[in-house]
Amino acid sequence: MHQTCKITSLFFLLAFHLSNVVAQEEDYTWWNQKHNWDGVTHWSRYMIVSPGYMGPNALPVPDITNGWTGRHSFVEAGGDVYFSPGDKTQDFLTRFYYVFPENLVAFEVFFIPYEHYRMTPETRDERMARGLSGEGSTTGDVNIATHIQLLSKRSRLPDVLFSANFKTASGGNFSDARYTDAMGYHFALSAGKNFFSDEAGQKTLRPYFMVGFYAWQTYRTDNFQNDAFLFGAGLDLQTENWLINGQFGGYSGYHGNGDKPMVIRMTSERKFRRFILKFRLQQDIRDMDYTSVSLSLKYLMRVPGHKSQIAE
Repeated sequence: MHQTCKITSLFFLLAFHLSNVVAQEEDYTWWNQKHNWDGVTHWSRYMIVSPGYMGPNALPVPDITNGWTGRHSFVEAGGDVYFSPGDKTQDFLTRFYYVFPENLVAFEVFFIPYEHYRMTPETRDERMARGLSGEGSTTGDVNIATHIQLLSKRSRLPDVLFSANFKTASGGNFSDARYTDAMGYHFALSAGKNFFSDEAGQKTLRPYFMVGFYAWQTYRTDNFQNDAFLFGAGLDLQTENWLINGQFGGYSGYHGNGDKPMVIRMTSERKFRRFILKFRLQQDIRDMDYTSVSLSLKYLMRVPGHKSQIAE
C-alpha cells in the first residue's frame, strides 16, 4: 500500500510538471501567431534593439557633460516617471560620483535598482515583447564611467573633459523590451568655459558642447553592433545655491530603425548645505516618445585632501 502511494504521488508530480511545461509553451502561442514565428528562429532575432523599440532606460541619451569634472563628490538617490501614450514607466535611480583630489579624475557609477512598466497591447506588439500583460518590474543596467580632465583653467582655452562610459548586461526583462541584455559603451569629449564670473567664482554662465561615439550590441545576424555619432550642447547658469541648465542632445545610429534619438532637458538644482535637491524635465523629440520628470537628492561627501569647500 505504501509503495502504491509513492508511485501515485510520483505520477501526479510528473503530470503536474508536464502540465506546467505545456502551459508555459502555450503562453506564447499568441506571440507566435502575432509575429508569424517560423518555428525555428530564436525569438530574440525578431526584436529591434534600438531606442525606438525599447523601454526608456534601455538605450537612453547619455548625460551631456560640460567639460569639467566638478568639485563635489556625492551620492544621489531619486526616481523618474516616464509618460508615453503606449508605455508608463517609473523607476528608482542611484548614483555614486567621486572626484579625486586636484579635480583631474572622477569616477561614476549609475544604477536603476527597480523599474516598473505598463505597456498597451499596441506598444507591446510593436516592440515584439513576449509578456502578454505588457506589465512587470525589473532591475536596470549598471553604468560605469571615468572622467578625465584634459584641460582646465586656461585663460583663453575652454575646459576639456574626456569621458569613457560602459554599460553592463545586468538589466532584466529583455523579452519585454526593457533592457538589451548586452554590453554597450560610449566615449565623449566635452568642452565648456565660464563667462561673467564674479570674483568668488560662484556666479557663472557656462556654455558647452559634447561630441562622441556610442555603440551597442544588437541581435541582428547581418550587423552585430550599431555605431552612432553622439552629440550634445548646453548652457549652465550657476549661483551660490542654484544651478539651472538647459540641454539638447542625442545620437545617430546607421541602421535607421529608431536609432536616432534626440532629447531636450531642463534641470534645476538647489543646494542646502550638504544636500542638493535636483529636478529634471526631459522631452524626447525623435525616435523616443516620452516625457519624463525626475526628482532626486544628492548628498555631498567629504573627501580628505579635496579642494571643494562645502558650506555648513
